[in-house]
Amino acid sequence: MKEPSGFRAVRKTVSLSDQVTDELRSMVTSGDLEVGELLPSESRLAKQLGVSRTVVREAVSRLKLDGLLGSQQGRGVFVVSTRPNRGFSLRGHDAQSIDHVLRMVELRMGFEAEAAAFAAERRTRHDLTMMREANESFREAVASGDIQAGVEADMAFHRAVCTATDNELYLEFFNYLSSYLKETILVSRRKSVTRVDGGQAPIAEHEAMIDAISRQDVDAARTAARYHIECNIHRLETYYGVMHE
Repeated sequence: MKEPSGFRAVRKTVSLSDQVTDELRSMVTSGDLEVGELLPSESRLAKQLGVSRTVVREAVSRLKLDGLLGSQQGRGVFVVSTRPNRGFSLRGHDAQSIDHVLRMVELRMGFEAEAAAFAAERRTRHDLTMMREANESFREAVASGDIQAGVEADMAFHRAVCTATDNELYLEFFNYLSSYLKETILVSRRKSVTRVDGGQAPIAEHEAMIDAISRQDVDAARTAARYHIECNIHRLETYYGVMHE
């Protein structure tokens, strides 16, 4: 396999995922990576770009949805086109806009409710361990007031639920959404730091999801996940002062 040498380490600014996505997209559309050519392994790319494997995974997921990359079991990730499609994209939306934030949360509702249902059917002990550890990290971050760490732990929890579906497409779609979700979650967490409950409610909502998934109660898992997202919507509307007629 020819290994491209033109990757540049990215700067650690607000969105590493955006930077890595742009770098990989440039390598493909410029012809530095040709159709059919394999990308270096995830760990090698992470080292070359100076980021985590999670960031690389998110960028690759986005470029798959752009129609530039594909993957095949036993082969790896490879270039399928040098011309991106112009379909669905979340770029250019204002993460500070209440309308956009609420639309993102609504998108999560159907996606994450069904992910929780499938996770209840298929979860392993390891999956449950990952969920519990992520929620405990979330609890610690809330207690310490570390908003950034809290967002990372929150994302890790929902990523663990998607992993437990045993359907790689759920995980790929979550990875694609994740950088945009981080933006909206950061907005809501910053709005919630002065609340009396100190942001404890989402922890309990996660615990209800874990309990249902652990018991392999599909309906309860779906309901718990949907309730969690509905509560997020209510909290966001409260933080932003949205008035209902």
